[in-house]
Amino acid sequence: MSTSTRLRILFVAGCWYPDEEHPIHGVFIRRHAEAVARKHDVVVLHPTLRADGPLRPELRWARHGKLRELHVELRGRSSAEGGTAASLLAYYRATRSGLRELARQVGRFDFLHYQVVPSVGVVLAAALNLPTVPFGITEHWSGYMPESGVRLGLLRRVYTSILVRRARFVSTVSNYHRHAMEDCGFNGRYLLIPNVVDTERFRPAERRCPGPFRLSVVASLRPEKRVPMIIRTISRLIADGMDIEFNIVGEGPERRAAEAEVGPPGLLGEKIIFHGQQDEATVAESLRDSDALVLFSAFENSPCVIAEAFACGLPVIAPRIGGIPELLTADRGILIPPGDEEALARAVRRLVDGDFSFSTRSTREYAERTFSPERIGELFDEAYIQPPV
Repeated sequence: MSTSTRLRILFVAGCWYPDEEHPIHGVFIRRHAEAVARKHDVVVLHPTLRADGPLRPELRWARHGKLRELHVELRGRSSAEGGTAASLLAYYRATRSGLRELARQVGRFDFLHYQVVPSVGVVLAAALNLPTVPFGITEHWSGYMPESGVRLGLLRRVYTSILVRRARFVSTVSNYHRHAMEDCGFNGRYLLIPNVVDTERFRPAERRCPGPFRLSVVASLRPEKRVPMIIRTISRLIADGMDIEFNIVGEGPERRAAEAEVGPPGLLGEKIIFHGQQDEATVAESLRDSDALVLFSAFENSPCVIAEAFACGLPVIAPRIGGIPELLTADRGILIPPGDEEALARAVRRLVDGDFSFSTRSTREYAERTFSPERIGELFDEAYIQPPV
């Protein structure tokens, strides 16, 4: 049951959040904020440290739809572990400055919503300035998962444990992620709230264009995404005579290695296309023009792009890792063993040959009832007033 009361909610994004320099960095957090803002008044506080930042906190207000965003920049170096004493102090100063501005411009808040457990400096500033405001946490960080290879420092473990235990709720986007946090000793009141998809923007194509089977990957080109391995597999299938066009949407340090798998200009260069980093509207258009999505990551939590593909009515090929099996049932795509290029090739062949039973309509309906802004807003609405038992 949701509340009819309009609340004033402060999202604190002390790690990832889109800004002018990084427009898609942590965009999934903004999507959650937008879903909540459909019913409540939401302000986002985003303290950021930059090596070349100002010596005094520099505040910048921004508007994004119904959201009001306060970005605070300060000189310093951030770290997933919370950083050095100087870093913690810088985060504290930036957050305190932002909170004082919010007190002047906005007033009181009914709820404080941390987006990813932030630096100790951020938490301390919030605790001192908003001591009686209840808080919750939404966690996205894959560092809790054992396959990530991240080792949590003592400081991170201690304050995360305290914060999780005291939170009204801790929401994760997959049950796998929750269990990974619990295995780290972080016990709290957990609930599952998936990623958000703009189901109006991500929608099935009205008509499929004729031509080759269009396969797409949407991912940052980092080693754990294994895009060069996908290219190597697709290249073999094309060499075997399969009519495939492979579109790569994303950018990153593995771009050169990925391009090396394509080789010199020729047939593969026409069939395997790099599009670079794109905005959300272009990603949606690319998926609508595709016949399927493929992922081949070494580890994942619950990839937003899978939900986006479902909203576009597409089948998905992805490895059986992290929270992916919670989304990718046998009627919505094909799960394969991680790192198995032969299994990837067989899955692609099944889709290209039409040897897979799939319903665009039912997949789209699943996305609408699971990932739509309306549904995610309802789930958070319930969490704010009635925490999980």
